[in-house]
Amino acid sequence: MKFSSWLRSWTNFSGTFTARRSQRHGKQIGSRVAACEIAAITPQAESLEPRLVLDASTPVNDLVAFAQQLNAAGAKLYGAAWNADTTAQMQLFGDGAQFLSFVESTNTSHQPNQVATDHNITTYPTWIFADNSRLTGVQTLAALSAQSGIAIPQDFLPGFAPIGTQTVLGGSPLMLPIDGFDPNGDVLTYSVSISNNTAGLTATLRPRVGALRISVAGYGEMLFDTFDDLTPRVTEHIKELADSGFFNDIIFHRVVNGFVIQGGDPTGTGTGGSTLGQFDDQFNTDLQFNRTGLIAMAKTTDDTNDSQFFITEGAQRHLDFQHSIFGVLVEGESVREAISNSAVDANGKPTIDVTMQSVDAVEDTENGVVMLEAPEGATGSADVTIRVTDSGGNFFEQTFHVNMQPDAVNGNNVNSNPFLDDIPNIRTAAGTGVSFAIHASDADPNPNANPIVYLDQHLLNNNSLYIPYVANSNKLTYEVGSSSGIVSVMPTGNFVGTESITVATGITPSSLAQNLTLTANDDPTHQAADDGTPDTFLVRVNNGLLEVSINGKVAQLATGNSVQTLIINGSDDADTLIVDFSNGSPIPTGGIQFNGGNQPNAGHDLLTIKGSSANSVLHTITNATDGTVTVNGATILAYTGTESIVDELIVADRGFQFSTTNDVVTLSDNETAGDGKSKIEYGTTKHIVFANPTTSLTINGGAGNDSLSATGLDSFFPLSVNIFFQGEAGNDTLDASGA
Repeated sequence: MKFSSWLRSWTNFSGTFTARRSQRHGKQIGSRVAACEIAAITPQAESLEPRLVLDASTPVNDLVAFAQQLNAAGAKLYGAAWNADTTAQMQLFGDGAQFLSFVESTNTSHQPNQVATDHNITTYPTWIFADNSRLTGVQTLAALSAQSGIAIPQDFLPGFAPIGTQTVLGGSPLMLPIDGFDPNGDVLTYSVSISNNTAGLTATLRPRVGALRISVAGYGEMLFDTFDDLTPRVTEHIKELADSGFFNDIIFHRVVNGFVIQGGDPTGTGTGGSTLGQFDDQFNTDLQFNRTGLIAMAKTTDDTNDSQFFITEGAQRHLDFQHSIFGVLVEGESVREAISNSAVDANGKPTIDVTMQSVDAVEDTENGVVMLEAPEGATGSADVTIRVTDSGGNFFEQTFHVNMQPDAVNGNNVNSNPFLDDIPNIRTAAGTGVSFAIHASDADPNPNANPIVYLDQHLLNNNSLYIPYVANSNKLTYEVGSSSGIVSVMPTGNFVGTESITVATGITPSSLAQNLTLTANDDPTHQAADDGTPDTFLVRVNNGLLEVSINGKVAQLATGNSVQTLIINGSDDADTLIVDFSNGSPIPTGGIQFNGGNQPNAGHDLLTIKGSSANSVLHTITNATDGTVTVNGATILAYTGTESIVDELIVADRGFQFSTTNDVVTLSDNETAGDGKSKIEYGTTKHIVFANPTTSLTINGGAGNDSLSATGLDSFFPLSVNIFFQGEAGNDTLDASGA
């Protein structure tokens, strides 16, 4: 069974037990022992770019319109995205650069490509106009105007880049960037409205809480609006590093085209970090990897975030709540795409360094982000109108179409991992136990109705999941309520000091059912097999899950459809298996196999079935210690090496079928008079205590020479019950005189 999990560590300080959050995640489960607390440092934001701010209605050069008119007139800019001169030429157009007709003229190895050969491009940049005239090198705007015959337009109206039709997945909010611009550099504000809404779409304008600018040598700039309000622990750390100049001259050491570009390691190897140290993951259900241009923390295992980050290309839903998202790209998509197209070696490292000249915390006053959100499972459409307005009241607006559909990938329901919410510090005195609740958030409904469960180190171990730290039982013991999330910690003796524990949350995803085998050594407290102490296994349904406890401690949780046959192997100890139907049937598709084991010290293994009713129950006895139990025609349980059975099921028709051997079978009252139970004894040591049936009791002796007798029944045995003794084949003796 596989759990998608989130883990956390705990740290204890002098004289008291203190819990500090160190969050963990699932699928690839890992952890570190202690969390590093980073002081909240507010970065000194700089303006996005120095500009002369004019009156909002003063006409100035409209470089967006100029770029659009050059494009419409057939002017093409040939160059290389990595080339500093090409980038300098495009930066002269500011926000208008994205509207130029740019033609990449090099390959991923920075050599001239076929386009360059075909058009005789030997200098970057080169302009070729509709009349086949050309200019080489970086040109002034005036020179381009003169060569093209296009006067630089004058205007003051704000605008933003075109937004095409969007697809929003139900339950997966889409962070939609608005790439705004204003000819005279005015501060821009946005508003949003919805019409023709058929499926409950909402559109929320994100507050401006921060931005991050990454300047890449030769390539240009990428600007991210950051989610300081949603993942503040992350943005504070990154912006502190940025303000210190940490990222200057660090390369993007990993590029996987169609997936991510990754940087932030001063060693350029993917193993380095900063002196600030590591910090915990931080997630928000509104932040999901459903688009290009999300910037998030890279890490090796859970809660090992520091300086490395990555920027996505395309939706990467398998990363949801695995890595902390802290921003979205609002300007510079062409830069990201160019880096993504770099030639790389076998390790994904660009063969030609892609270097961050600087990373700066800035203030963005011209762009925006709208969060589009559809209800879970929504199908429909809407039209969204966004308006941008400058300080003079001048405005521009666009309307675009939004399609809403259920959140699905490859036709399968998307079900991201739950994650543990932040946990406050917990403190207790030495020798004093403490209990506290942990809570998990889950962005998606579980498609198979599998509930969220909580795990401690024992359950993680029993499910073959990674445990970042195993608590020292000489210092403390602890357990987690699998359904409640209540963590109970008890310091051992007079222990004072520091110790860590691990807790987790997860779900049990549906998978092909497999056999599940447990022994007494799966006891969460110690290796219990063959230690001379009787062991008790309890199988039941708890909160919709199949639960197996050993000696009172939960050892295994599973969805019923993930287990084919539950196999429980006893040892030389006296083992007890209790199968409890009180909360529903705990029987997997292939039933339960209980192997009691040998009893060298003349002990007895015991099987108890309780907590339900049935129309019929049949016990088939193979030999003195082996047999099966069939309920309502379905064999639910097989056992070997088991000397005693207690069957407390309330049954109309109860039967016992013996084998072809010579059996001596006695029907009698059990040791407790008047308790509504009777007993079948056979062999020299074996017996079955059973709840009296309400309609019939049938004992079939089988094909041997059998002796069937009744020596007395429970005083509450119903008089209306028909008792059938059937000798079947063989020379049988029937004696009911004592009944």
